Amino acid sequence: MNADSVRKIISLYRQGGLDALQERVHPGRTSVLTPEIIADVWQQITAGQQVWTSRSLVTYVFERYGVTVGRTAMRTQLHHAGMSWQRTRLVVAGQADPDGKAAFKADLEAIKKGP
Repeated sequence: MNADSVRKIISLYRQGGLDALQERVHPGRTSVLTPEIIADVWQQITAGQQVWTSRSLVTYVFERYGVTVGRTAMRTQLHHAGMSWQRTRLVVAGQADPDGKAAFKADLEAIKKGP
């Protein structure tokens, strides 16, 4: 602590005792994301119709509600609401179906054995 902080603490103690030294709440600015917007975002994410990124969520909120919020603020608000980022699973496009694979392998074995 620097000298100014110590002087301020001593002054507070002399004026109000130990009660004056208790931690005070500093609420800060309220979020532009209302609980209704967060609930709607939660519903969109859990619907599973698309893969959502922070960028796509920011765009969705702007287009739907006209509210501008940054990507970091969006992630922070979703985290405070109990949501967390999850890695998406890679799905290989055009992967053969299991039945087709089995039929191909059977045909391949028949070709290898010959007539």
